[in-house]
Amino acid sequence: MSLDANYILSYYINDYVYPPPMKKDIDYLRDKYGGSFLYFNNGYSIYWEKPKYTLPFHEYKELFADQILEKKDCELWEIVK
Repeated sequence: MSLDANYILSYYINDYVYPPPMKKDIDYLRDKYGGSFLYFNNGYSIYWEKPKYTLPFHEYKELFADQILEKKDCELWEIVK
């Protein structure tokens, strides 16, 4: 049995970097896993509803997010990066 998960990815403000790390992560995650994204915290955090299963552990290192929180079905939020 697999667990589904939702994620919050947070970024430091880097207006001088183009393309922004957030855009790179969204493009990568959308292409590889799909799902829906919601921006909040003035556009510096993303809520990602992953469509199926949890994100593999090695993927956390590939993302540019400064902090990643994961919430599996029926559990509390956990800081994974």
